[in-house]
Amino acid sequence: MTASPLHPRRPARSAIRGRGLALALGKLAGVVWSGVGALAVAAAVAILLVVGGATICPAAWAHAAAQPGAAQTAATTAATTAATTAATTATMATAQSAAATAATATTTVQMTASTAAGASANAPYHIVRTIPVAGSDGWDYMNEDSESGHLFISRGTHVQVLDIATGKLVGDIPDTQGVHGIALAPEFGRGFTSDGRADMVTIFDLKTLATIGTAKTDSGPDCILYDPATKRVFTMNGRAGTATAIDAATGAVVGSVALGGRPEFAVSDAAGHVYANLEDKSEVVELDAQKLTVLNTWPLAPGQSPSGLAIDRIGACSAAATIS
Repeated sequence: MTASPLHPRRPARSAIRGRGLALALGKLAGVVWSGVGALAVAAAVAILLVVGGATICPAAWAHAAAQPGAAQTAATTAATTAATTAATTATMATAQSAAATAATATTTVQMTASTAAGASANAPYHIVRTIPVAGSDGWDYMNEDSESGHLFISRGTHVQVLDIATGKLVGDIPDTQGVHGIALAPEFGRGFTSDGRADMVTIFDLKTLATIGTAKTDSGPDCILYDPATKRVFTMNGRAGTATAIDAATGAVVGSVALGGRPEFAVSDAAGHVYANLEDKSEVVELDAQKLTVLNTWPLAPGQSPSGLAIDRIGACSAAATIS
């Protein structure tokens, strides 16, 4: 794989995070690839295919680490249904295609869709559209604003804004050095970028796309998310091993909390809890988003180096993609 310009130590993530759009558009299900495995999340159950992983259900305070043998059994069982086989094959092909495309000077955004249950057992997921996006800069996370129909694409030093309906670039947010992700707080009309090399968050207006402020973070902000319960934006700071909380309404830094390891990705349950995977410790940590304290830490053994993370808010479970 092509080395990421933001992370020379690991493969490019265009094939992984470029699939964030599939999660936004495929409302019935999501598929997240972590380089060596696939993570399929459906209403009340999370199934890890190919290499295994761990599923955590905080509501029941239960932790079930999937053994490699169990993952193989699950994959074998899933392969007996044509729908699952087709979905897995289509997803692998899309990931390989995205990885190859990332090596070229022009980036493309692929949109995938899920057909209605039972409508087509042979092809539940399929590519419906491919959008070329100019530029050779590396990219990381993407995020969609469903109200405006804009797709925000991080491009290393700036953020491109794509109109999904027309497939045209309609704006650019400059001077976001080492940008990884984009968080959106529509109720305040604000967007936030995690600028990894500047140790800073850039705050912009969702309508005009103009920069309206900045906020200082701890070292190495990577993943960024908005928690609607506390009205706070959280950055996962990889180099510092902390999370920084920012008031979305004012842009003021509320505080930070030590996580006990290097965070890679995080999700919110929209009820005041944030979950982050600690890549170097192979653990998932639970935060109280209001008090900024660590509530729980769960090991993911035998899984290692978790990167992808998804949450099922209906079943109150989260699943982390790991290397087994």
